[in-house]
Amino acid sequence: MTMDSATPVPRWVEVTAPPAPEPAPARPSWWLIALEKIFATIVVLGLIAIGGAVAARAAADRDAIAEAMGLSDLFVRTALQPVLSDDVLSSSPDARSAALARIDDAVHAALRGAVLMRVKLWTAEGRVIYSDEPRLIGQRFALDDAERRALHQMAPIASISDLAEEENQFERSAGQLLEVYHPVLTPAGAALLVETYTAYNHVGTRTAQILIWFAAISIGWLAAVKWSSTRARTSTSCFTQLAWLRAAAGRSARLSESIWFESVSVARSRDSCQPVPV
Repeated sequence: MTMDSATPVPRWVEVTAPPAPEPAPARPSWWLIALEKIFATIVVLGLIAIGGAVAARAAADRDAIAEAMGLSDLFVRTALQPVLSDDVLSSSPDARSAALARIDDAVHAALRGAVLMRVKLWTAEGRVIYSDEPRLIGQRFALDDAERRALHQMAPIASISDLAEEENQFERSAGQLLEVYHPVLTPAGAALLVETYTAYNHVGTRTAQILIWFAAISIGWLAAVKWSSTRARTSTSCFTQLAWLRAAAGRSARLSESIWFESVSVARSRDSCQPVPV
């Protein structure tokens, strides 16, 4: 039994061809990535520092004003009010001098404690009837809005002193001050205005303390955000790798199944090409 030479010999069928490798995307150099991260960090920290400085100064000013109002209220209630009499407005020079002398003793006792730096006692018409600076006594100045509001509302008002005003001509050498307008009543009910001055220089120290506290919170917040983002990226990377492995396993299964079917087809083709006896 011979085999016809013209009988075609079955050829192997190419089941699949390996995919052409895709070109890897260009990746930026490590120093460029590091530079971008450093720049972004500097910008964020700069914005936080500016905002923190503004907020810290505002908070320090509020604390200083609140403290100045507390000191003024304490001075008025415990030192000045007990010695205040109607004679401070008396037309009798002797009676007025004796009443102001009692106030002067109380004021200098408070000044010796380095709590207050200046005290003035005003009438509702803007005349200074007492001050620990004798050159101011008897002078008259126009009351500003804050002074009139304090007298009208009978409530203390505090602010940063405007040393350019003429009434503050003897306080300019002391630097920036905090002033509190505290209304009082004489025993007969006459409204007077007590003006006290306290130092403003401790506001810088308070600002630094608030900034340190704010910086500690900001650094902790940034660390927490960084840790959270790192955990999120790690979780995402693990999920991506798991999905890729599952996809690869699926492709391998499909490829194996395809190869099996192609092998069966080739085998059947070869069986159909067996030589016929002649």
